[in-house]
Amino acid sequence: MGTGREFEGKSLGEALRAAADALGRPPREIDYEVLAEGRRGMFGLGARRVRIWVDLPEGADPTAEPPADLVPGAPPAEDVAWADETIRTVLHRIGLEISVHTTVIAGGVRAELLGPDRKLLTARDGELLAALQFLLTRMARQTRPGVGRVVIECKGYRDQRDREVIGRARDAARHVARTGEMRTLGPMNPYERRLVHVTVQEFPGLATRSVGEGFLKTVEVLLAPAKGEA
Repeated sequence: MGTGREFEGKSLGEALRAAADALGRPPREIDYEVLAEGRRGMFGLGARRVRIWVDLPEGADPTAEPPADLVPGAPPAEDVAWADETIRTVLHRIGLEISVHTTVIAGGVRAELLGPDRKLLTARDGELLAALQFLLTRMARQTRPGVGRVVIECKGYRDQRDREVIGRARDAARHVARTGEMRTLGPMNPYERRLVHVTVQEFPGLATRSVGEGFLKTVEVLLAPAKGEA
């Protein structure tokens, strides 16, 4: 393979659209090779995403982010600048030595945090990282709604944590489906609770509910009430 990038999606069409959005080219002009065929799985179990390899034009940077005007649903440039500056200001005021690399994504912004104090953000299951994202999301909703989603990542921690939360949610769902006994997960921040709620939707006949007060709550995975029940 030559110089290129890997993209994925639930279907070949979705993977091609992801490549088209990132590269700013129509799907019909993309030269690709299928690396892995997709698989739907049974009740959401064993599903596998389609992965493709896309050749890039000679001299292109395979790690370059697409310009904001090539990302569908990207927020206005001034809102992206606000998010970048606000994140830097908050980190500076709490005394952390962290560098910020902000990029646009569909419907929002993504900030990658690097630096000597990175481990402080991911300690205790990423408690400080989650609090930072929650704070920025609330600030954006109140003062800069055009920003959209605010995703704060710390060198792969978010992806790893997401996999852990989704895995725990699926394990709990399988237990409830098999035994009928409720399982409790948590405490979790709002983002992680949403991951659990969405994951458990893969299992027919199950439901979730958040329990508690404040920023961190537990999530109960249980059998969905029958129709007509309260």
